[in-house]
Amino acid sequence: MSLIKQAIPSTVKKARIGVIGAGISGLTFSYFLAKLHPDWSIKVYEQSKRPGGYILSQPTKVGDAKSTILEKGPRTLRGVSQGTLILLDLLDKFKLRSTIKGVHANAAANKKYLLSKSGGFHIVQVPDDSKTTLKFVLDGIGRSIPSAIGREMFTMKKAQKEETVDEFVTRHFGKKMWRNLFSAIMNGIYAADGTQLSVKAVMPKLADIESKNASICRYMFGKSVFGKKKTSEKQPQISPYLQLYEKEFQPRLNLLKMSQYLRNFPMTLLSGGLETLPKAIYANMPPNVEFKFGSKVSDIKPLPNGKISLKNNSAEEQFDHVRSTINVQALSHMLKSPDFAKLVSPLKYTTVTLANVYVPNQNVLPKTGFGFLVPNASADEDKLLGVIFDSDVEHSAKPIFASEKITSVLQSDKPVEKKQLDELAGEILKADPPIKDPYTKVTFMIGGAKYDKVAKLPSENEIKQIVLRKMDEVLGVNLGDDARIEVGFVKNAIPQYNVGYLDLKAKAWKLAENEFNGNLSFGGMTFADGVGVPDCVVSSFKDALRLSGRDNL
Repeated sequence: MSLIKQAIPSTVKKARIGVIGAGISGLTFSYFLAKLHPDWSIKVYEQSKRPGGYILSQPTKVGDAKSTILEKGPRTLRGVSQGTLILLDLLDKFKLRSTIKGVHANAAANKKYLLSKSGGFHIVQVPDDSKTTLKFVLDGIGRSIPSAIGREMFTMKKAQKEETVDEFVTRHFGKKMWRNLFSAIMNGIYAADGTQLSVKAVMPKLADIESKNASICRYMFGKSVFGKKKTSEKQPQISPYLQLYEKEFQPRLNLLKMSQYLRNFPMTLLSGGLETLPKAIYANMPPNVEFKFGSKVSDIKPLPNGKISLKNNSAEEQFDHVRSTINVQALSHMLKSPDFAKLVSPLKYTTVTLANVYVPNQNVLPKTGFGFLVPNASADEDKLLGVIFDSDVEHSAKPIFASEKITSVLQSDKPVEKKQLDELAGEILKADPPIKDPYTKVTFMIGGAKYDKVAKLPSENEIKQIVLRKMDEVLGVNLGDDARIEVGFVKNAIPQYNVGYLDLKAKAWKLAENEFNGNLSFGGMTFADGVGVPDCVVSSFKDALRLSGRDNL
């Protein structure tokens, strides 16, 4: 639910809203609010010269084509989530349905790997059938899994305090499962130190299962045996917030059918790169939204009349509500509140290095898949977090709404069997891929929390040497002179949901309520329910509903 305590009073006519940041959170919050209240005026302050924030799809000239897209930030929307459904509906509204592509669950590009050091560097496929399961448990990286599961079945003790992910996993499954498996997930999603991350913040479902059942495996086993009948008897439905979205924004495609259909496509991406999304939202922003690029907000303070004063480039304006979607450390300098600065000082952000590699005219990857993650057991001084096989994903991605048969089913109000939706998705899997020319494109993710103990970040040349070394050591590929390597540092990118984060989050909202009369709110990755693009969008939608007085849940 939204953490905004109160809506703008109905007595306030033509409310003025200030939004700090034009990343995906600031854009979607402004869009939703402007649509819900065309009579309000919204002003968005962005320090840079462009919308989109960390989402940056850079057209780059390469040897075998006029240009290719190198993603300098997020590149896919993963999984079927509320946020993904909302974003795809927005693209449909903007007449960009044809840009939406998906990778089918059964496509080779959906295979995931872990880096193993057992017998030398190599990648091992995460199991998806009996054959790959056998290979995985015979490798050093997965050998401890059978005994770990057996041990976990007898877990009786529940946590007595807030635990780190490391402590939680070790208590349930043993230290090897943490080092060999779960640490890779934390490295890949949060670029984090799992010995600091709060399990309640990043794995709330597992923490909730334990609070009720103690053993995770016993619960999963019981659900698989006894829960099937209950599940089959339940009528599928979308969440209450998606129902509100349907009511307020009237999507053309049925969201329930969409959610069932998209279960066949664990990855969604866009022609032209993910930056297509923020560009489209910006281009289709309602007229009651104004943007101020190149802004430098220096002072935000509450006024006796209940409004908020915001100073930008020496100009001062008053707003009925201010929404911040930026890094809270940067925000604390604007608020001039000692209490807020002290409260958020423990909240850290990690810096991630992204190195894009492009090889023209050939596929040099030894295996096909989404890429591989690096568990702590396989980590070394290069501080590699994972590698994404972009070219495999792009070659497997196909338009998922191109067929009139599919869109007619998804637009119809008539009930449809899940089997029919799966068959339609299967036709997409069999279709010819839009991209056929061979090339190799991968992205290296380096650093994150592993940079915490270094005096300075590595140079661009040092990163290139890591790329060359790991391409050879792990993938057996010696990059030639035709290979292009681009290096970028995404600084203070990912908030760390460490132990104490949930308490800090609640206190931050409470402090804003007390000091700013409830007229300051937070968006963005820091206080969303996750660091993914869809998580930020859901946070924006919930809070826009609440602020506009349309949240009647």
